[in-house]
Amino acid sequence: MQDVLGWGRAWVGAAAKAGRVELMQRLAARFPRTQHSEPGLLVQVAFGCPLAALQQYYEPWGTGLLQGIEPKLGLLLAAAGSPTPDWAAKCDWLWARWGAAAAAFRIYSTRVDSEAIAAIMQHSDFSQRLHLLASRGLGSCLEGHAPTAAGALGSTAAVEFCLDQLPALLRQQAAAPFGAAGGGGPLPAEDPAAQQQVNDFMELIALAAAEQGHVAVLRLLRGRGFVFRARHVRAALEEWAQENVATLRYLLLEDPADLAQGDGAAAADWSTLFRDAAFKGADLPALRHLHEQLGAAIKLVEVAIGGGEEALSWAVAALEAAGQAPAPLSCDEFGSVLSSDNWAAADWLVRHGLAPAKQELLRHMLSEKYALIPDLQWVVGKGQDGVQASAQHVQWTAELRAALVRMQHKYGIVSETPCRRQWLAELVGAVTVELAATAGGPPRAGQQG
Repeated sequence: MQDVLGWGRAWVGAAAKAGRVELMQRLAARFPRTQHSEPGLLVQVAFGCPLAALQQYYEPWGTGLLQGIEPKLGLLLAAAGSPTPDWAAKCDWLWARWGAAAAAFRIYSTRVDSEAIAAIMQHSDFSQRLHLLASRGLGSCLEGHAPTAAGALGSTAAVEFCLDQLPALLRQQAAAPFGAAGGGGPLPAEDPAAQQQVNDFMELIALAAAEQGHVAVLRLLRGRGFVFRARHVRAALEEWAQENVATLRYLLLEDPADLAQGDGAAAADWSTLFRDAAFKGADLPALRHLHEQLGAAIKLVEVAIGGGEEALSWAVAALEAAGQAPAPLSCDEFGSVLSSDNWAAADWLVRHGLAPAKQELLRHMLSEKYALIPDLQWVVGKGQDGVQASAQHVQWTAELRAALVRMQHKYGIVSETPCRRQWLAELVGAVTVELAATAGGPPRAGQQG
């Protein structure tokens, strides 16, 4: 029964959000208990349905759910972000209904979901909508969320509004009587508080735009004199996608002279960022710039986890040129390369003598709590003739065989694919036969694993 109510609530809410009033009404009649258990339903009505529907369902669906300020805020913001032509009328109706209780918006307007502001700013008339909210005492809400939303959306129009009009709007509304309308316009250029607010907005916009990969916004900020730092490059690595590749290239390689380098502490910051970029598979020009221009330190294991052969060749050559020729990776480090599924890098390290000895690596891997079958397959080597040939690539001992048997029953292994579990079982059998042959007798009962 609970599942039915859950689906019914979801269906009613989806119909309301889509503005399908007739369908919403039929579903509400079909699932009469759903509307009393979820305040979000009325929010969906405020967003997707016309004013008449909001007025009709406000009492039956809102009773007991809108006693506090925060639910009212959510409802007002949903109406302000509505795609219906009467969005402003819905806001005015809610405001009039709440009366003096809405005065608390000035205090509580920071406690809102930033996605609600982002939804408002996606509309072409977002400026008008934000002016209305500011006139209703939600200035602190806009101050806290609008710049980040503009940067995340990648809208240069929204960014320009936040930098050119929003500070003046906030100042005018703070000085105006509560509920009075106000216009926009630039603040006096000599006002240091106003300039600091613009600088703060630019920082919020830059971080959000870098994380979402919006180069156009970053270019706009740079054109206004904004100086990017390591934290902005790191933001580009937070959500790694194709857009972020372009963002990283822009920040590091396109007009990089104004990228703040800083002191020794900043160099350490760039080294941390080099690690993150290498892990994510950043291309060689970006890694070279981080090292050669910004002083980031190179660690071979970091390049091997996400980089290709070209990046590895460069990293080794750069370390050798600096008199820091790399030693073979430790078993832990090489295990990290294998766990990243960068088999090409692992092969390259072996060919260039930069991997630990196979026997040592196998012993270390089988002693680990969470050893993985694909990693073991790489270390053992599948061989051209199946598992029997693979087993012959390693010097097996009774201790290693016992570790293989234990591995079969570990949590991560029992949830593996059947073909991989079968491979491991066959490996245990092949090792058992090999050890028995070495000992000069057939395997005893139960030794097959």
